[in-house]
Amino acid sequence: VALLINVFSTQDFSKFQKASEDSLALPHIAGKFPYIKGVCQAALAAGASGACAAGYGPSVLALLPGRTGDALAQSASNQLEQDVAKAMLKAAEEKSISGQILIAKPCDVGAHVVAQKSALGPADEQSRISYYQ
Repeated sequence: VALLINVFSTQDFSKFQKASEDSLALPHIAGKFPYIKGVCQAALAAGASGACAAGYGPSVLALLPGRTGDALAQSASNQLEQDVAKAMLKAAEEKSISGQILIAKPCDVGAHVVAQKSALGPADEQSRISYYQ
């Protein structure tokens, strides 16, 4: 837990993958949801800073660097989001798992409703990638 706190407080997301590993639960998760490892590996290969089972599965969480800088930098971030999302969907489909991607923008003001859906980025042609704010 200390390493995970360090990742977010220093914004050094290169350590997120190690910080999010749960060595006690991982064998159970992998046995129950064998596709999770492949989906996580696909997210990492596509450029995510880290990926892990969300809770005890079946969902997978991938962390990407934030949207910062000028419009060109943000456009590259949008492309990275789409690349990671498509890689994760493809890895799941290879294991005959249907999935949906929810892309969320973190907020630092606590829990509150900003919008139900957002136009932060384009949805894919099959509407399996959605943006939330």
